[in-house]
Amino acid sequence: MGRPIVLSIVFVLLAYAEAGDFEEIISQYTKSSSCNTLRYSDILTTGARILDQINERLETLDLIDERLETVEDKLDNLSTGGGGGEVHVPKHIITSITDCRGGSIRAYSSPTGKDCFDIQQKGGVSSGIYTIQRDGDPHGDYPVYCDMDTDGGGWTVFHERYDGSVDFYQGWNEYKHGFGSVRGEYWLGNHKIHAMTNQGGSYKLRVDLEDFDGNTAYAAYDNFALSDEASGYTLSVGQFSGTAGDSLTYHSGLRFITHDLSDVDTSCAVTYHGAWWYRTCHYSNLNGKYLGGETAEYATGDVWYHWKGYYYSAKCSEMKVKPM
Repeated sequence: MGRPIVLSIVFVLLAYAEAGDFEEIISQYTKSSSCNTLRYSDILTTGARILDQINERLETLDLIDERLETVEDKLDNLSTGGGGGEVHVPKHIITSITDCRGGSIRAYSSPTGKDCFDIQQKGGVSSGIYTIQRDGDPHGDYPVYCDMDTDGGGWTVFHERYDGSVDFYQGWNEYKHGFGSVRGEYWLGNHKIHAMTNQGGSYKLRVDLEDFDGNTAYAAYDNFALSDEASGYTLSVGQFSGTAGDSLTYHSGLRFITHDLSDVDTSCAVTYHGAWWYRTCHYSNLNGKYLGGETAEYATGDVWYHWKGYYYSAKCSEMKVKPM
């Protein structure tokens, strides 16, 4: 082995070995050496010892990585209810991810409540994932993301998009039961939204939007509710306020439409690649394609017309409710 190769080994070892270990090994040799200097053969011996240590640690890291992947797969499977169907995360699971605005999302085991406002009143002061518990709900307990920061907090989020990782071009049953993960992008489920907004008292809706330049806007509505499934989860919204413009009142009084229904006109859902309360066809389409800002496609994106028009698809859109 030539000296250039030996020097290369030394540089690699210096780059990848932990400094403390390398110095300890060198120190052990120099203490036993009569001249306190390293010979050519000694460098090879020391290098081989460090390489053995590095290989052992790499094998350990590989094992840890495999175990982490297994845990992540199990968490993903749990958070989506085993693939499809209702979103469900056991209450004891705690996790952290990054949301659209760069914050931290955590899951809390307590308190629980009938909505996020109820949870806030019981001491849940931090934004994150909590468990909704409603007596008599056939779907049982389920997780939601609670926004405890915006406009006084207490908001139950039922629609979350920020990176396009979840396909929102889903059918009736998916929108009924919910899809995605509350740890990321998701639709909570029309059945749950209906139950929450019809459990006594009036709810208000807030829609938060963000573009790819960091500009934000919002739209708020009084008296928000969805009807039951038999009447098509019909949308009701009241008085508008906000900075994004009113792109939802136009849809009030309309049933929810998905592309796979057979008893209603689904042309809007198919043409604009979404699921919404369509009326020939829309001023908003927040469940449309995730197109990444300006686009040549007309009205198929995550659109809020009175904010950015039909040729802009939002970076982030969030829909949430709390009692009035």
